[in-house]
Amino acid sequence: MAASAVMSVIALAGVATGSAHVLIPVMALHMLMLANGWVRLLRLPSPRGTTAALAGASVLVLIGGFSSRETHVSLLPAAVACALLLEFAHQLGRGDGRRRLVDSISSSVLGISVITSGACFLLLDHAAGVAASLVVVVAVLLSVGADRLRYTRLRLPGAAVAAILLGAAGGYGAWALTAPAGYQDSGMLAPLAGALAALASFSLRSALCALPAITGFRARWAAGSACVLSSGVLAYGLAWVAMGGLAPLLSAG
Repeated sequence: MAASAVMSVIALAGVATGSAHVLIPVMALHMLMLANGWVRLLRLPSPRGTTAALAGASVLVLIGGFSSRETHVSLLPAAVACALLLEFAHQLGRGDGRRRLVDSISSSVLGISVITSGACFLLLDHAAGVAASLVVVVAVLLSVGADRLRYTRLRLPGAAVAAILLGAAGGYGAWALTAPAGYQDSGMLAPLAGALAALASFSLRSALCALPAITGFRARWAAGSACVLSSGVLAYGLAWVAMGGLAPLLSAG
């Protein structure tokens, strides 16, 4: 899927710099693309309100992620709580009789969850955190190459295995090349994180590409952005384990 490849390259360029001044606009772009096309992709009711709620959630988690990065105090959970309250306020204010309420709430909360996952990249300002981000983004980018295998004799299972192998290899290589001294002992975790990121991205693309609305321009870019943003929590998890817990992750500069 071309949109996933392009958004992965943009994310790779952003996380490689390790600079908040570059990473924040990159993540904001991904979140904006998701918010702009999520309603069309899933064909949700109350399109304007849902899009506005997702855009507002993006702003909130960006502020929470950036504040956590600068203050080394975990403020992202508070930002997520505010984003969920914003979504429920949108549902209460709907004037269409709240048709398809369950679909609307569940899909919107899923979108907020994906956006929040992307905000996890903002928390990783330590050198080991940057390396962890590179591991998962490289894995997501390489997994795109396995998409075409779904239409060969390998079919979906073979393509999934190929994505896992590509992600594991890419994750190991990215960690070996970028991890700072003292963290090489965690190198065996990088292939696992890469494999999980590749599999998650591949599975999400496979599910979203099966939707009828995927032919739309905004829907395609929303799906491509979601495949990248969803890997942020895996980068955070890898950095968490490599650095020995939450305290050094928030206190390291």
